[in-house]
Amino acid sequence: IDAAAYRRKRLEEAVDFHQFFADADDVDIWMLDTLRLVSSEDVGRDEANVQSLLKKHKDVTDELKNYSSSIETLHKQAEQLGEQDRQSPEVVERLASIDHRYKELMELAKLRKQRLLDALSLYKLLSESDGVEQWIGEKDRMLQTMVPAKDIEDVEIMKHRYDGFEKEMNANASRVAVVNQLARQLLHVEHPNSEQIVTRQNQLNHEWAELREKAEAKRDRKSTPR
Repeated sequence: IDAAAYRRKRLEEAVDFHQFFADADDVDIWMLDTLRLVSSEDVGRDEANVQSLLKKHKDVTDELKNYSSSIETLHKQAEQLGEQDRQSPEVVERLASIDHRYKELMELAKLRKQRLLDALSLYKLLSESDGVEQWIGEKDRMLQTMVPAKDIEDVEIMKHRYDGFEKEMNANASRVAVVNQLARQLLHVEHPNSEQIVTRQNQLNHEWAELREKAEAKRDRKSTPR
């Protein structure tokens, strides 16, 4: 091989070597941007907000999975470098570093998804509890308006009102059961907010039991005219 051809070959290899590092820099920049997304601490404020974050996270994860082809291309690029360059510590270490960080990003993406799912299940439980507690508050106020009957006619009216109330109580018992079932499931998988879940579950069950007691006391008193 003559000197001119050798120089040309080395020049082409130098261009490829430089291009490899320019492309590796692009990969690094992309991974840094993705790192900010997958390591975000934002888990939303409510159910709808988390649903929206989960959708965004799915898009990020899909892009992350697809990006493996760009890293593969970089590996192929390295294989096409001149022999000296291909085996140089800078190239070998740069590829190893990129592979390692890509793996870390995949792990972080998995963790973020789990954190969002945990938040979603917690917000679902809190939302269900809020609904039932609001209903309990309304019924508690309604019970206070049920004064003991003064005559037989009043007894009939009170009985009718109470029968309707009893039906509503039975219908809403299933909502309390749903909250308890949700809470049991979350505690079973050791949800990170277990303490908050137990507190909320106990609070709801206490309020529900109190309403039942008040309702039964009213039922016993309504049937006798004063």
